[in-house]
Amino acid sequence: EQGHGIETAPSSELSFQDLTVVTPDRKHTLITGLSGAIARTGGLLVMGASGAGKSSLLRVVAGLWNTGNGVVTRPSL
Repeated sequence: EQGHGIETAPSSELSFQDLTVVTPDRKHTLITGLSGAIARTGGLLVMGASGAGKSSLLRVVAGLWNTGNGVVTRPSL
């Protein structure tokens, strides 16, 4: 079961807590169990093969996708 969606919350840093991302049609799991934090002054390089979920992760951070489980905290825009 995919749970109740990805939760987002305001924070001074970008963080992921047990993040699992699935496609909006819920047919494919793209990311499983991602946890970590990046300080506001830090950077992040996202690398991987085509179809690995890089763009999907950015969609989740932007609040465009919420299918999956876990929590994303991010600075307010």
